Amino acid sequence: MNKSILFLFTFLISLNVYSLVDYSNPVGGATESRPQNIPRPSQNFSESSAISSEQRTSREVSYVELKAGYQNIDVGLDSKSGSVSKTNLSAFIQTPYDLFFKADYFIASSSEEELSPSKKGTQSGNAELMVGFNWLTFGAPANAMNFDLIGGALIGQKNSDFATSRNEAFLGLETSKRFSSLAFGIAYQYRFTGTPDASSGELQVGDIQKVSASLGWMISSDIRFALEGGRYTIESSDEAGQISQLDEKLEFSYISPTLSLDITPQIAIDLGAVFRAERENEQKVYQARLWDKTGSYGNSLYASLGVNF
Repeated sequence: MNKSILFLFTFLISLNVYSLVDYSNPVGGATESRPQNIPRPSQNFSESSAISSEQRTSREVSYVELKAGYQNIDVGLDSKSGSVSKTNLSAFIQTPYDLFFKADYFIASSSEEELSPSKKGTQSGNAELMVGFNWLTFGAPANAMNFDLIGGALIGQKNSDFATSRNEAFLGLETSKRFSSLAFGIAYQYRFTGTPDASSGELQVGDIQKVSASLGWMISSDIRFALEGGRYTIESSDEAGQISQLDEKLEFSYISPTLSLDITPQIAIDLGAVFRAERENEQKVYQARLWDKTGSYGNSLYASLGVNF
């Protein structure tokens, strides 16, 4: 654990020079009440809310977005296949004090017995809570560099085929650089994993790392396109006393394009897909209960509706 913390600390300091997540208004003087943006990594590029640079420096403005989405996952593992339906709920709050908060929760179901052996119908997923700090911002809104520090926890859920019973705590760094109507972002996250419930049959895994890069393009004041690619690294477990544990490192990658459309200044729709770009030891990936990790079990399509105020 000490080595993991030392590694994370060293990584954050080393990335300081790359401080790039953008919250600025587009060039051209758009005046809509909805903040114009290219998304921050902490919201994923499937979520398209961010705060302008002017708003971030104001102590009188805050921002809230509530989002509901549907995702259909085409599970394509060696020993498991079928379709899984997920309903995702999220809330994002940007305060006027350089702090932001995010909460995620999902439910899932499948008619395939090999994917849902308990036959419980719709089942609870994991809830995740995150807090972030807008650490630094440099430059004018049209070419601003920003980076944020984040931390949070994933709450274990017992007796569900689509959730892990282990708790996770995480720390991370998110950076972005604006180039007029374009933005580029990178993000790093380190997750400290807990021990799953002994009766769950779940595979004990080591700590999890995620690295992602994002490219966003503001096509117009109402249309945005984003492309995100990421890679997960799951370390082997050496915890004593666990019967079922991961004995080798696992890695998998994904690519996710998203199109965001503003219906009104307060309502937006996201349409997107997730493509798994790499497969590795799929049976162990399934046993590790990684349903909250992007692209873990196959390709998917999703749509979401967000309301901000």
